[in-house]
Amino acid sequence: HDPDPARRVEVGFMRRLLAHCAEAGLYAAGFALGQTLGLGGFAQAQAMSWMDYFYFSLVNYNTLGLGDIHPTGHLRFIAGVEALNGFLLISCSASILFDLMRQDTKPSGVAKRRMPLVPRRRVT
Repeated sequence: HDPDPARRVEVGFMRRLLAHCAEAGLYAAGFALGQTLGLGGFAQAQAMSWMDYFYFSLVNYNTLGLGDIHPTGHLRFIAGVEALNGFLLISCSASILFDLMRQDTKPSGVAKRRMPLVPRRRVT
């Protein structure tokens, strides 16, 4: 563990940011492959570059939905899955970062107790 709490939060944030960018990059590669295989395309005037795929993927992953580039055909389904996946993963990342910040604000004399995921049953 890093002894500096602020540093731990910064590192946690940067790790999650890079992970989300990598995930959006994987979806961008999937969109490019899907278009190459003829599963669909994108409604825009010029041909798509790698940056266009990545841009669309980031906008979609964040559920921003600007609409300047939009998929057609079966790529619409992949776009929907990406938006749902991005929303869930960003929510999980926010929860983890909140937990990191919360741990750092507890007084040092307070024991850190975690709640069990499944409540224990009492045996009678």
